Amino acid sequence: MFGLPLQVREALPDNKLQGQLARFPRRLRKRVRKAALEHGYLADLAFTFPMALFAIAAKTRGRDVTRRARALVLDGAPLRALAHELDLALWLRKLPPEALIETIPRLPDSACFTRRIVNVMPTDPKCMGRWLHVIDVAAHAHSEDFALWVAGMLHGRNLPKKPDGVGLLAAYAWHSARPASEAGQWIKTPWRSDMGLTDAVSAADAWLNRLQYASQKPAPLVAARPPCDNTVGKYHFHRLAWGADIICEGEEMDNCLETYASDLGSGSQVWSIRERGRRIADLEVSFQDGARGMPHLEQLYAPSNDPAPDAIWHASYRWLARWKLSTTPVVVKPHAASIDPHCWSALWRPYWQAKGGANVFPKDVTKLGEHWLSNQSSNLWEVSNLGKIES
Repeated sequence: MFGLPLQVREALPDNKLQGQLARFPRRLRKRVRKAALEHGYLADLAFTFPMALFAIAAKTRGRDVTRRARALVLDGAPLRALAHELDLALWLRKLPPEALIETIPRLPDSACFTRRIVNVMPTDPKCMGRWLHVIDVAAHAHSEDFALWVAGMLHGRNLPKKPDGVGLLAAYAWHSARPASEAGQWIKTPWRSDMGLTDAVSAADAWLNRLQYASQKPAPLVAARPPCDNTVGKYHFHRLAWGADIICEGEEMDNCLETYASDLGSGSQVWSIRERGRRIADLEVSFQDGARGMPHLEQLYAPSNDPAPDAIWHASYRWLARWKLSTTPVVVKPHAASIDPHCWSALWRPYWQAKGGANVFPKDVTKLGEHWLSNQSSNLWEVSNLGKIES
């Protein structure tokens, strides 16, 4: 098929090298073949360290590094020295040529990590590229230990098409260890290394829901005229403020209020109904644009979204009847769930500084659009919902 230089033929049998080079992905094969034919020692890398051979062939670490690495190979330096020069984890030498990817990430290489990671590698080389990117994201967005946890959780499973969900999980785990940080204080269930994947994803998703209150601009209150007296018999009606007030209510009432940030964008209000300070129901009211400020009852539920007793329904309608009719039409403008740049920076500045986490939470909020945080749920749940690999 092709002739080999004398020094390469002397080092390796013709058919053996041809067969090994044929295992490299077709799109990368030409560059690898050219480098391997330059010298027998370089050809030997096709067997002992395929990724190092490609890094030299494609100059992925820059020309100067490539030149020094090539010199090490020709001088017969050990693979560890070559890996160090190319900034390649030494355990990558165990990967077959089929696992080669265009961009080789800078992965952890400690003794502990190396000893454990080789036990949770995918058995299918075709999965290796995505797997390496997942491990890379987990390690850089959090730590080596978290990367090992992710590798263990995903072992034997299909891999996510994108590593975005893993990055979000890593950020959640990183902030779990920092509960006093701006973003960490919104975590309800901190990450633990003994957590299962589904539990971790669920807790991270709840964190992102809460962060909507911390990062988004609240909708302005409709210029309606609520009652001066919000007590009806033994029931008191308390309007919930944006943020922690709503989240605390959701926790106490065991309902979905903490996911409600995007639904409070067009003048809706949530009121807590209390009896002697005890929460007994939640009431949502809305307002019609151009009407005269009288609220419409949208929903009324007891704890755990159980039906509210008749007595609470009667009290609610008596309370609604106390609202004052405005003399002129009330304007209800749609409110976009936009991110406040100042709040966004305050939330993520420590993470950006510590982990360079702009790949997880971008710094430029103008590119995020509406509902960006809530839209990340699908990326998170993709990580958990992937089935096991069929044998």
